[in-house]
Amino acid sequence: MIIFSKDIDTVGLITAHNNNIIRFTSDSPLIITTAIIRGLIPTDIILYPDPTGSFYFNYKDYLKVAIIENNLNDDLSDGLDNSNPQTFIYNVTNSCFKKIETRIIVNFANNTSEGVHRVINVLNGVEQYDDRITRNLKPEILNLLSPSKVIKYWKGYPFEFSFLVGLYLPDDVDITITGESAIDAELTSAGRVNSLFLSDGLNEFPTGLSGGLTFSVDNDIKSINVCEFKCGVYIKFLNKYGRWNYWLFDRIFYKTKTTKYLQEIDNDFNNVNDTISPTLQVGKISDTTIKCAAKGLDQNDKLVLDGIINSPKIFLFTGETNNVNKNNTWIEVRLKTNSLQIFSSKKMLYTYVLELDLPADNTITL
Repeated sequence: MIIFSKDIDTVGLITAHNNNIIRFTSDSPLIITTAIIRGLIPTDIILYPDPTGSFYFNYKDYLKVAIIENNLNDDLSDGLDNSNPQTFIYNVTNSCFKKIETRIIVNFANNTSEGVHRVINVLNGVEQYDDRITRNLKPEILNLLSPSKVIKYWKGYPFEFSFLVGLYLPDDVDITITGESAIDAELTSAGRVNSLFLSDGLNEFPTGLSGGLTFSVDNDIKSINVCEFKCGVYIKFLNKYGRWNYWLFDRIFYKTKTTKYLQEIDNDFNNVNDTISPTLQVGKISDTTIKCAAKGLDQNDKLVLDGIINSPKIFLFTGETNNVNKNNTWIEVRLKTNSLQIFSSKKMLYTYVLELDLPADNTITL
């Protein structure tokens, strides 16, 4: 029989980008030769024992490959229809969650073997060492896929939030949405992981939102703060749970354009009187950065924005507010600085200042 000194978690949620290590051996008196991990990639993964006949294996690199799709891009097709509330919810399970079955086999010198199955629930996410205390993902309940238990929605902008239905619940659970404006609605989840649009910038669900709303499954309640429309720099970024957080920065921002000449080509082949340009300029490269700030943030806000420093994907909204927007109204940008400027006060309110690097400008070159 295979004996595990360290087994993989088959009950809870596993984050694909962290170490997920197993250590095992066999209590058989037969001579152990190799072990096989089957089911993670198309071919078998072959392991060799240490001198004591024990095996070590880390799932991490294989789970990352298995779960990442479409280069982490957000490719939802959001055709929202106010007359059909179910169009506001999408099944995004394949983009961030997989149930993976593996088989662990130990081979012996007499050409026999023994094996066990392991079925694991994998989330396209990552945790830090201090998350062991604050971790809020539980396999048996409704999980908001955001670092904070409370998130914000700004009216007039496209917005979605994602949640994972508890592993012990059916995929198609009933969701109750309650707004402070006394507008209630019910939806049915579309899959294990769902993305619920509140707005595409114009169409809103439920209509007439103000103040805040809650959504719940079996009395497990999550909160959304509804903020009134205002101008500003609006972004979305991939958080540590493999889904999107949105944020509206202050309307006062600084845009800086930097240019640099490319190489020169020698063109000095005439007499002085006949020379107009002794060198030919190949052209220029041009970059634009935006420096923006968010002020007066509480602890929940801080938990959300802390995630931007490690986010592999950041998108800047370039569409029209209070209008229908599609995926092509976003452009990918980079966080230019390697550290965030975070200011705190005695009131435990925070200010974030960051700089975004836009895609290089298109320029005319030789």
